[in-house]
Amino acid sequence: IRVQLDLLEREAEKNNRDRNHGEAILLQTVARRKYLEKMDQEYASFSNTVKTILQSRETWRQHVMGPVGELIQVPSEYAAAIEVALGGSLSYVVTDTSESAGQIIRWLQSHRAGRTTFYPLDAIRGKIRDEEESRAASEKGICGIAEDLVSCSTEYRPLCSYLLGRVLVAETLEDALAAARRFRYRYRFVTLDGQVVNAGGSMTGGSLRKKENTFFGRKQEIQNLLEEEKRLQSAAEKLGEKDSRSRENLKKLTEKLSVCRREGQDCRMKRASLQGQYEGAERALAAKQDQYRRIREEEDELVKRRDRFQHLAETAEQSIRDMVQEGVSLDGQSFQIWDERCRSADQEVVELKIRLTREESQMDFCQTAAREAEETETAQTQLIKTLEERMKEAGTESERVQTRMAEMKAQFVREEEKWNSLSLKEQAIRGESDQFLSERQKVEKDWRQMQDASAARQKQIADREGRITAFKDQIARELERLNEWHMDEHEAESCRMEGSISEIQSYLSDTEGKIADLGSVNPNGEEEYQEVLKRRDFYQTQIEDLMQARKGLEAVIREIDATMDQQFRTAFQAVDQEFRRIVQIMFQGGQGKLILTDEKDVLQGGVEIFLQLPGKRQQPLTLLSGGERALAVIALLIAFLACRPAPFCFVDEIDAALDDANVERLSRMIAEYKKKTQFIVISHRKKTMEAADTLQGVTMGEKGVSSLITVRVEDYIKEA
Repeated sequence: IRVQLDLLEREAEKNNRDRNHGEAILLQTVARRKYLEKMDQEYASFSNTVKTILQSRETWRQHVMGPVGELIQVPSEYAAAIEVALGGSLSYVVTDTSESAGQIIRWLQSHRAGRTTFYPLDAIRGKIRDEEESRAASEKGICGIAEDLVSCSTEYRPLCSYLLGRVLVAETLEDALAAARRFRYRYRFVTLDGQVVNAGGSMTGGSLRKKENTFFGRKQEIQNLLEEEKRLQSAAEKLGEKDSRSRENLKKLTEKLSVCRREGQDCRMKRASLQGQYEGAERALAAKQDQYRRIREEEDELVKRRDRFQHLAETAEQSIRDMVQEGVSLDGQSFQIWDERCRSADQEVVELKIRLTREESQMDFCQTAAREAEETETAQTQLIKTLEERMKEAGTESERVQTRMAEMKAQFVREEEKWNSLSLKEQAIRGESDQFLSERQKVEKDWRQMQDASAARQKQIADREGRITAFKDQIARELERLNEWHMDEHEAESCRMEGSISEIQSYLSDTEGKIADLGSVNPNGEEEYQEVLKRRDFYQTQIEDLMQARKGLEAVIREIDATMDQQFRTAFQAVDQEFRRIVQIMFQGGQGKLILTDEKDVLQGGVEIFLQLPGKRQQPLTLLSGGERALAVIALLIAFLACRPAPFCFVDEIDAALDDANVERLSRMIAEYKKKTQFIVISHRKKTMEAADTLQGVTMGEKGVSSLITVRVEDYIKEA
């Protein structure tokens, strides 16, 4: 019972830790998902014009299918490439007909709500694919045509063909350049990391925004967070069920302790009853022994009396015989005296015989009584022996029960102390939980404020981007007006006159004459020009404000990148050291190391794994055999766990490519780290199963019905 209670205590503590950890992770996941969903619901990736259209309640809203990005589904590995390929088209609005698009454009004009591009489905036609484009898609390093890598409804397939039908996705920039040269730069190539080789030979590239700031990246992260929430909620439910089972087991152990107490009380009562029977039997035996002694004494007395009477009878008979012999010579008187003496002697002999017979009868009675007493004594002795044996058994049982009761009392005292300790811990944990809940509410409040501030900042940025777009449109219109006058900005500036008033007046007169020759003019042109200048100055001020805000954001981004770079380098060094140590253990020698592909920019670079096995030269991971790659990846996984242990690690048939010797080394390595991390291993290898503490298997005893079987190896070892 003590062992079981200890196990229940450890299990309760583990469940509490797991539950707190799971709740913390779940809260972080939910907060992150809600933040991203809020950004998605507020159309953070779109301009103000598109937001206005999507949030409108006008009658034409039913003819809006949505932005392009909302109508196609992109696999996560192609998200960056497709988003770069679509570019600004990602936020363009799709309508059912051209008439609907025209109606929305007129509404935007009347409400001065900005401008955007529309894709009417009745006017969009997909691009026809030629054989050369199909050959380009099958080139080495080319993933395929972008149109084929996305999915959408049938009605939007022409739109996908229109936007992505001439775009090919390549794995790397080198693959894209090689294919572009081979096909004379006829097609546009986009790499998986977002670098572009345009048709005609121009190239666009560099670093991309973080995934959370990209459209498809945010969609994919929301989906991943939803799946993570389901997994965490399922784990929380399992922990709740496990806690209920622990409480039920504790209740059963308490009931078992009560039963043991009742059994001890019954044993004490039974022992007292047997003690009373034993004392009664001893008293009865003493009485019988006293009675037997008295009978023996009477028997001895009777034997003595019988011997005396026999002696007297023999003496009397001898006297009679002597008297008879003497009587032969007696006379009559003497004979008469002799005859009287004879009769007296005969009478005395008869009396003696009667007394002898009576004494013999009494002696027989005493002998019978003595035999009965002996039999009774024998029976009493046997009864005493039986009672003594029962007393010994009862004493042994009583001692065992007392010992057990003492152990159980001591155990109960310890359990009460543990229970009190657990109660104190529970109170402390509840206090910490209340504090944690209070802190969590505060953190959630701060988080919501940060989300609101971030959303407001995003809205400000989007508004300013919209204003910049509007400013650019306004500037473009002003430049178009200058173009109508066949002038550019520099020419207009160069037209400013310098000199004396008379010279200017003379020039003005000549100019007026020329203007008169040209015909009528706009009388409000000068005022409009001044108004344009004012607007340009205003726009310039706005642009400077936006540039200052941009510089501030870039400084924050640089600071975050520097912190991430430092943390990554520290973690990388720790993992590299553990990886080197574990490789020597797993491969019984040899060397392994992790190398950064870009030492200057570790956040954008990658990591390569190199191994030098005993008797071999150094090779990268891709050139190793299947078993060697498996051991190397296992060593890297354990290195991660050594640097930052996780609550549990779930792996699926990682030992499939290993031989028995390597499986044994893997089992020893897992056994070494299982104190900090619980390993859940799916395996068909016997060596791996031998090292497990608990085996769980699924069997189908009945068709269509699966059963889960759990075996604790420790229990079977104890039974054996």
